[in-house]
Amino acid sequence: MARLNKTAVSPSVLTAAALPTAESASPVVPPTTPPAAAAGLNNLDLALILTMTIWSGNVVISKAATDSLPPMAYNALRFAIAPIAMFVLLRWRRTNLHLPRALWQPVVLSALFNYTFYQLAFINGLHLTTAGNNALIMAAGPAWVALINALRSQERITRGAMVGALVALFGVSVVVIGRESGALSFGGSTLAGDMLSLVASILWAFGVLASRRALTQDVRVPHLTVTFWVMLIGSLTQVGFGALAVSQLSLSTFTPGVIAALLYSGIISVASGTLIFNYAIGKRGATRTAVFSYLQPLITAALAILFLGERLTPWLLVGGVLILIGVSLVRRA
Repeated sequence: MARLNKTAVSPSVLTAAALPTAESASPVVPPTTPPAAAAGLNNLDLALILTMTIWSGNVVISKAATDSLPPMAYNALRFAIAPIAMFVLLRWRRTNLHLPRALWQPVVLSALFNYTFYQLAFINGLHLTTAGNNALIMAAGPAWVALINALRSQERITRGAMVGALVALFGVSVVVIGRESGALSFGGSTLAGDMLSLVASILWAFGVLASRRALTQDVRVPHLTVTFWVMLIGSLTQVGFGALAVSQLSLSTFTPGVIAALLYSGIISVASGTLIFNYAIGKRGATRTAVFSYLQPLITAALAILFLGERLTPWLLVGGVLILIGVSLVRRA
């Protein structure tokens, strides 16, 4: 995996990196949100918005941390921390860790798509193209989820939900193009990175669908248990990829800032964020959960305005309204 360039934090990197990952036949999971609550935000909606905020902030922190750590070493360390944090939570809750034999295949598939294939394609794609290109291409991830679901009839996708996903995708495009228009240039020197980013967005969609299968195939198994095993197996691959880079680090590398970044990324972003996201997938389905990822450009822009001195532009306002309309349409569908 190529090393990321040590450049200043680009806010648009936040948009794609949080997006932060072959589903076979599985039972249709009907929406669990009561119709009366559809018009307003419920606790799970708020938890997903919090997760998008955590994931957006994670990329700013992680991008800064890779100025001191090689990306592969950083990935290995944060993914080593995440399952440990999850295990402590499981022991505290006295959750049964037993995984039925029938669930091992979907769990392994989910781990491979979410942690192995997606991470490799995304990080190398980001390195070989511009942040603006990467953000725009990766924004198609939730739309891929809706499209694949519709084609495979795994979830009931209404016309309103499809329209909402497309409206939100257009809103993301408006935000990204408005903020990164000077950096967008597809083809030529960025072609390899653009293609890898496209592959990463599709892998992310399959990862979401694989997670849904693992989380819903056996309703007797707690979501915490499934998420833990997916995270453990996937993290082992990342630790394996980065073991050599970690072995070459000196103790002086681990400054308080680097340690804080690793703990934030491993415990809060990877462990807690994945737990909330997977819980939502199991409860309301892949499409209605994935669409919340469209909120990340808005959160990214807000963080950039607050901490990086960016200006509030008409592009952001128009794109933000479209994103909110699109997400609302999917939620109500």
